[in-house]
Amino acid sequence: MRLVRQDVRPHQSGPKAALSRIGRASPKREYYVASPEGRRLFNMALGPVALSFVGASGKDDLKRILALKTADSNWPVHWLKERGIGHAETLLADL
Repeated sequence: MRLVRQDVRPHQSGPKAALSRIGRASPKREYYVASPEGRRLFNMALGPVALSFVGASGKDDLKRILALKTADSNWPVHWLKERGIGHAETLLADL
């Protein structure tokens, strides 16, 4: 018996294929990257935990993070609780 992999869509390459992929991408969620290693569409969907950290960019957020870091080495748990993620200890237990 011989197994053959068949793609649902025929393989496309070149500028038209890239524009087609970009056109189908979800804005601010999927990004198209072209590099010497190749081209790829990837998803940047972040969950609430990741967003709690990467979305903290305001002056007040940064001041609060510095205060938490100074007060406790377990500051990420406190930060997540302040952001409404009550099960922070469980999420960060393995780190």
